[in-house]
Amino acid sequence: MKCRFAALGALLFLNFASSAFALDKTAEDLMNAGHYKRARAIAQQRLQKNANDADALYILARVSLAQDRLDQAQSYSERAIEIAPNMSEAHRVLGESLGLKAIKLNLVTGLAIARRGKKEGELALQLDPRSIDAAEFLASYYNAAPAVAGGGHDKAEHMVETIMQLNPGRSYLARATGAEEKKDVAGEEQWLLKAAQVDPKNYEVQDRLAHLYIGSDRHDLGRAAKYARAALALDAGRSGSYAVLAAIYAEQNRWADLDAMLSLAERADGDDLVPYFEAGKALVATGKDNARAERYLKKYLAQEAEGGQPHQGHAHWQLGLLMLREGKKEVALAELQTSVSLLPDFRPAADDLKRARAS
Repeated sequence: MKCRFAALGALLFLNFASSAFALDKTAEDLMNAGHYKRARAIAQQRLQKNANDADALYILARVSLAQDRLDQAQSYSERAIEIAPNMSEAHRVLGESLGLKAIKLNLVTGLAIARRGKKEGELALQLDPRSIDAAEFLASYYNAAPAVAGGGHDKAEHMVETIMQLNPGRSYLARATGAEEKKDVAGEEQWLLKAAQVDPKNYEVQDRLAHLYIGSDRHDLGRAAKYARAALALDAGRSGSYAVLAAIYAEQNRWADLDAMLSLAERADGDDLVPYFEAGKALVATGKDNARAERYLKKYLAQEAEGGQPHQGHAHWQLGLLMLREGKKEVALAELQTSVSLLPDFRPAADDLKRARAS
């Protein structure tokens, strides 16, 4: 619950602060739709006018979090909180960035940071009890963290029930995320289908189903295409479902359809070239057109990755695998080494680099 102030002056200050640091709805909508680069440009313009713009700092924190730049996300969110201590969203982003950092550290250091991340998430929900984002973060944290770090499935279930009271569709999405984290593909599918029944006009639900069915565990190209098209019917300006269709066409050798889809996707959202990445990745897996795969992956590397999309290290990894297939060992080693340098915690690239060196 939000703190109560006995003094009228304190209450007036709180009202002033909440209006002065009201979220930029345009930037918030852009980030919710996956357009982090566009939101960042808004924040940078605002900071040029006012270096102490808490909302702009929060936007940059959230963009950094989406791009897995955890130190930046922590720094921006801490600065936002210094200016606007009651900004729930900034506390939530700080909690998420700390939680993700903790995973990459040793037990002792990571435990302290994880506990702080949990505390920030709980404060975010206390400041705004209707924040579904904060409740979703806490549900994920409680599911993943050991008891010594404040985790627990009972706590996670309570958070999901809290979300259910606010938005049933989002509660099913939260359950799907929990199942995904446990590698429970059947459970993830079950909850996503429930979410689609409750909220058929939710882009994220349709897009996640499309990606579920393009994956190796539930590989069903017909269903993947069905849900990808349903997502695009809801929002043709987002790249994720174009990427699913591009991967399908690449796997099926539908070159004319693939070229047309990639062109359409780039016109719809030139800031996010993930359709090229997914098409290239599919071609690396099938080995059907190495030159095309190389061209697509290099296209993806030609600009900064959009928030929430595959890190450039993943593209270097795929290029390394492709170069190994073509017998270009030195080039392959360089690509795999770049991937490992960019993603030191990504085990597949490290394993492939080790095998390539030994071959």
